Amino acid sequence: MTPLPFHPSASLVAGAAALALVLGGSAAATALSQDHRPSTDPTRTAVLAGPDASPAQLSRATRGAPGHTIEFRRVGGPYEAQAAAVALAAEGFDTVVAVGADARGAVGQADAGEVGDGTRWRTAAQ
Repeated sequence: MTPLPFHPSASLVAGAAALALVLGGSAAATALSQDHRPSTDPTRTAVLAGPDASPAQLSRATRGAPGHTIEFRRVGGPYEAQAAAVALAAEGFDTVVAVGADARGAVGQADAGEVGDGTRWRTAAQ
């Protein structure tokens, strides 16, 4: 048996169009109501220090660092540095500054992998 062709009525088409407009309008209104102001919270900066980072390098890395909160994390090797970089991003730090070879490698990987929502990855001058 052959199925009969479906011919929608004008009222059905008008109802579907009205539903599409309502759904589209509510989605647009929701998008416009989102808060798009920049954050006024203080900037949080973390210094990720490898085992070869000297106190003088740490001091230079924090000189002029943005923010009110500066936290230091010293790591013992490349794998620990990678884990610490991801943890700092997960903890919401805005800027992570790497000091030392292992820390620079971990921060470079995190930056390339786009880890952290809005986290800025920096390396200190050697």
